[in-house]
Amino acid sequence: MRNFQRFDGDPRPASSFLNTNHLSAWLVGVLLLAAGSTLGSNGRRRRRLGALLALPALVAILLSGSRGALAGALAGAAWLAWSQRRALDRRVRALLAVAALVLLAGVAWRQAGRLLDGDPYQFHRVRIWRASLGVFLDDPLWGSGPGQFAVAAARHQFDDGHGPLRYDRVFRATHSDLLRLPCEFGLPATLALFAALLLAA
Repeated sequence: MRNFQRFDGDPRPASSFLNTNHLSAWLVGVLLLAAGSTLGSNGRRRRRLGALLALPALVAILLSGSRGALAGALAGAAWLAWSQRRALDRRVRALLAVAALVLLAGVAWRQAGRLLDGDPYQFHRVRIWRASLGVFLDDPLWGSGPGQFAVAAARHQFDDGHGPLRYDRVFRATHSDLLRLPCEFGLPATLALFAALLLAA
C-alpha cells in the first residue's frame, strides 16, 4: 500500500504495516529461509518456481528503500552462496552472480531515489542519534532506566527547522538498538552484555 501511495506522488506515504523497515526485514527473513531450503533441493523446477515466487518480495524490498533490509539480504545471500558453492554447478553460480549484480544496481537506484525525494526529515535520524547521546551523557553509569528513554528524551528535543512549531516533532526511540542499550541501561551494563555475547560466541 505504501509503495502505491509513493507512486501516486506522496513523499511520506502512510503504511498498513508498523514500519516499512520492519516489513522489509520480515520479507528478507522469509526469502532467505526459503532460498536456503530451495538451494538444497535437487529439482530444477522447484528452484525456478522459488525464484519466480521471490520476485514480488524482492521488488517490494527494493521499493521500500530500507537500507538495513537490503544490507541483510545481500549478507544472507552471500552466505548462502558461499555455503553452497561446492554443491552448485557453474551455471547456477553464474546466475547467482548476475542476480547479485542486479540487486546491487537496484539498491543503488533506490538509494539515489531516496536522496532526490526532497524529504525535509530525511536526515533527522542522525540528529536523533546525537540527541540520544545527550541522554546517555546525562547518566552514563545507570542510563535513563529500562523503558524510560522517551521521558528522558524530552529534555533533548531539537529544532526541526520547519514551520512555526519547530519543536513539534518528538522522538521516543533512539532508532538504533545498539544506542538504546547504553542510553537506558548505562555503560557498565552494556559492556557486561557484550562480554556475555562474546563468551557465548
